[in-house]
Order: sequence, then C-alpha cells, then structure tokens
Amino acid sequence: MSYIKVYFDQKSAYQVGSPQIMELVKTACFDLKLHFKSILRKDSLDFTDKDRHLIRTIVDRDSLQRIVITHGTDTMIETEKALRGFMEKTIVLTGAMQPAYFKESDAPYNIAAALMAVQLLPPGVYL
Repeated sequence: MSYIKVYFDQKSAYQVGSPQIMELVKTACFDLKLHFKSILRKDSLDFTDKDRHLIRTIVDRDSLQRIVITHGTDTMIETEKALRGFMEKTIVLTGAMQPAYFKESDAPYNIAAALMAVQLLPPGVYL
C-alpha cells in the first residue's frame, strides 16, 4: 500500500506551523497529566540523522517512562529505528495523513489511540 502526500495551498508547498496536539488534547477533555515539548518544527522529509539523534537524546534524558511523539508520516519509520533500544520506556510515534486543523484529519483519532497505547503497551518503540 502506498500513500501520497497531499499539498493544500496554492504553492503546493507544506509549511510547518505550531504544534496542534495541545489544542486537540484540550478539546478532547482527556483526564491525564500530560507534559508537552516542542523539539523540531520541520517537515519530517527534512529530518537529518542529527535531528533523530536530538530526539533520541531528549527522550533518553527525560525522566518520563511513557512518551508519545507526534511525527510526520513520511519518515516516521526512520525515527522509530533511531529510538530502538530503550529498555525501560514505552515510546509511541503517531502522525496523520492530513494536518490536525483540517476537519477531516485523522489526527484526533491517532493521538487518542497513541495515548491509549502508551499506557497499555510494555516498554519498546511503537508506530
């Protein structure tokens, strides 16, 4: 199965805006204690090995044992591979086929599923 990245603006260019997860979680009325960190604000197609190393370093230094990472879907697998090996943390990467601010976006469902998964799964890295 293959997916096509859809470009929505007139320039056929994707622009990365501010993270939408805080607003999605707020409107979903989750009763969880959550902490948010914005690490990279760029299209995942532009991620480098240095960017993935930064993500791994931040995850490694964080005292939290259960972490959800929102990530562009194009290169999520490469980041998952870079995060392998954490023996005591449960890390779930999630993304969406359409931006979270689009009415038809799958982002709210995917974030809810990731928040559920990170609470239930044993330590490891999951997509």
